[in-house]
Amino acid sequence: MLAGFFLAYYTSILFKVKWALAAYPGVLSLRGVVNGVFCGRLSTGLHLGTIKAGFRKNTREFYALEAAVFTLNMLCAISMSAVFTLFGVSLWGVRREDLFPMWVGLISSMALSFILINPATLAFAALSYKKGYDPDYLAYPVMSTAGDVIVTLCYIFVVTFINLGGLYLMALLSISSLFFTGLLIVKYMKRSEYLSILKETIMTLTIVVSIVGFTGTALTEISRIIGQYPAVYMIYPAVLDTVGDVGSIIGSTLTTKLALGEASTDTKVFLEHLPEVIGSWLASIIMFLTYTLFASVCFGYQLVDFVSLSALVLKANIIAVSTISLLAVSVAVAAYRYGLDPDNFVNPIVSAIADALTSFSILVSLAVI
Repeated sequence: MLAGFFLAYYTSILFKVKWALAAYPGVLSLRGVVNGVFCGRLSTGLHLGTIKAGFRKNTREFYALEAAVFTLNMLCAISMSAVFTLFGVSLWGVRREDLFPMWVGLISSMALSFILINPATLAFAALSYKKGYDPDYLAYPVMSTAGDVIVTLCYIFVVTFINLGGLYLMALLSISSLFFTGLLIVKYMKRSEYLSILKETIMTLTIVVSIVGFTGTALTEISRIIGQYPAVYMIYPAVLDTVGDVGSIIGSTLTTKLALGEASTDTKVFLEHLPEVIGSWLASIIMFLTYTLFASVCFGYQLVDFVSLSALVLKANIIAVSTISLLAVSVAVAAYRYGLDPDNFVNPIVSAIADALTSFSILVSLAVI
């Protein structure tokens, strides 16, 4: 809810920049892609012993993973900027003179948020593993939630800083990040671990980038309706994150089972994994209603308004969670059966589709209220 609070509080700033509000869910989604790949590989590596639970003197696989996710982060930033250029000019009313600030803002936001989120994710996953907890259940769900807050603050800071005349300083950060990416490519381009992550995630990236443009368009449409439901701004990031968390928990636990040979690779896997699906879904309903109650209190809603907002989020939950659960299981099994690493597909695809799916679910629910 903290990310939503900042979004609601600083919405007036984002509205001043044509592309800023529409691009926001794309930054959340693609940061989720990068952190999803990192968390998935990290948690599975901890289980299999190919990655150590610590910063120093880690394995060859770990450092290749770090290099690959930073490279992926920058590729996401560039691809997103290119796609948003098309959506911005054609659908969002972005002027040509706004394109350079948009590219700088998106690349800087992705770079700055990576610098803050990645070490925190590693520290949390390592600590939870050392304490005897399963990082599949904790690493991505917890850090994606914390990451949404960090990404939101980074994004608002960058957009505000550019608006106040700091465009060229942010451009320097963008260029430095891209230059560092080039150095990583040169250093690791012959490492099989590095290349395998990039090759498999590049296919996913193509799907994800095409989706985030529609997510931004959905938020733009939502913003035209929610004058009568201002609390939707506050719950929006939390709702997106929760649906993504459901898909991540279902997918990550299944990828670990597949790696350990504890799950079927046919249709029986849906029944075998049903307890995780039901448990995650019920938890998401509780969280959705909690978000609604908290937002209603913050906005001083009456009981009838709380009921209306609850009906909105529950309808969105039914549409989004049912779909994302089926998708998470299907992607994990399909990737495994084709000899690919499910960790490179499940969290990235689930994260991106969850955001778009939830955004359109909210839009549909708003339309029928």
